[in-house]
Amino acid sequence: MAVIVNQAFEVLRSRLELTKTLQDKVTSHHTAVREWLGTNKLTDETKLIGSLQRKTRIQPRAGKDIFDIDILVILGKFTSWRQDGISPTHALNMVEAVLSENETYEKMGPETDSPAIVVEYTDKTKIELVPAYLDGIGRGPNGIPTPPAGRGYWVP
Repeated sequence: MAVIVNQAFEVLRSRLELTKTLQDKVTSHHTAVREWLGTNKLTDETKLIGSLQRKTRIQPRAGKDIFDIDILVILGKFTSWRQDGISPTHALNMVEAVLSENETYEKMGPETDSPAIVVEYTDKTKIELVPAYLDGIGRGPNGIPTPPAGRGYWVP
């Protein structure tokens, strides 16, 4: 009985996991865009977030789903709450401008879908770049503590 359950589980799992072909595309796409952003000094650090980071990704349904790759783009350290500080529009524009300097990404037509810049590949995968700043304050604009400083991110 245990063998049958194990076999059934393996079949179910194999249907949910990404195919090698899709996994290779996903890896290629996120590596290329992350390298481009780093090469152009927009950021020293990017992080996979979402299902790729949590390792909970599943195979999209053929012809129905678009696989999204979520990337946190760390633009610096957020150190003060000021009215003349960083705006969401400014952060999004910075990411889109650097992305559009690459002819390939520019032709893909990056679009803003707050809080992200989105580019979609013809192979039904898309990348969502989310600009963020490392929390160097440790409290919200209302003074409520958000400890510890230096471990979280503010997404404008």
